[in-house]
Amino acid sequence: MMREKIRSEAKRASRALLTTSHRYLRQLFAGDGARTLQGVRILTYHDVRPVPRNDWSVSVCKFAQQMRFLADHHTLVSLDDILAWLACKCDIAEGAIAVTFDDGLQGVFNYALPVVEQYRIPATVFVVEESTLKSKTWDGEPALSPDQIRVMAKHGFLVGSHGRTHVSLAASALNREMLAAETAGSRTGLENLLAMPIRYFAYPYGTKRDVNALVVAAVQDAGYQLALTSVHGNNGSAQDPLQLKRVKVERMDSLSTYAELLRGGMDQWAWIDNHATWLQSTRRTQ
Repeated sequence: MMREKIRSEAKRASRALLTTSHRYLRQLFAGDGARTLQGVRILTYHDVRPVPRNDWSVSVCKFAQQMRFLADHHTLVSLDDILAWLACKCDIAEGAIAVTFDDGLQGVFNYALPVVEQYRIPATVFVVEESTLKSKTWDGEPALSPDQIRVMAKHGFLVGSHGRTHVSLAASALNREMLAAETAGSRTGLENLLAMPIRYFAYPYGTKRDVNALVVAAVQDAGYQLALTSVHGNNGSAQDPLQLKRVKVERMDSLSTYAELLRGGMDQWAWIDNHATWLQSTRRTQ
């Protein structure tokens, strides 16, 4: 418990330092910061609730402010748009933003869906097959039901897989069959359960210790067209479609911090994602 508290406070301080420094440097050297609005940034949310229970949950009030900010100031795109862009089938404005939700929690249905609809935000939810199938909870929060996911899809949400059981695919001792179950198996299971195509995958946890060449190959063999990591950064047109970068949004982020995230204020956190594992949360490995 104490280790988790220390980790959380260290993250808060680091995020504040990075985004504040980025803002000052941008204003000093880049004027309005146009040079930072490059490629496409994909945002990672987890849960939306009236009162957040952890760092990965965002309050309804903050979420509504953030979605309004996106609608007012940025080009919003879906993962379908990004797939077409990477295949050179369309153009996307520099600095475009995509919104995604990991873990498939009911807070997304209850609180995020109305806001996303209000501001016409394209969004994708990545669900854990077993959690949805067996009505499990994640960190005490209930998973989306199949009926809720179908309703979300009818209202414009794209649906992707977040694995069968949400284990770290690289940090776990998974044999070939187990890895296939988490990737190809979860896709087939969700397609059968939901009666809809599942074309996109989000790696559970998604940093360097969770994604390696064997994992990427399994995702490719499973037939996914895009796969999203949790490594911070933006995506250029030459980005590997099976290793897309994202930017995590957390409870402590003020609106000014949020605005800086969209301009690359947390891109340097990729060093943490790839090297400083002590700042990352505990992984489920079996």
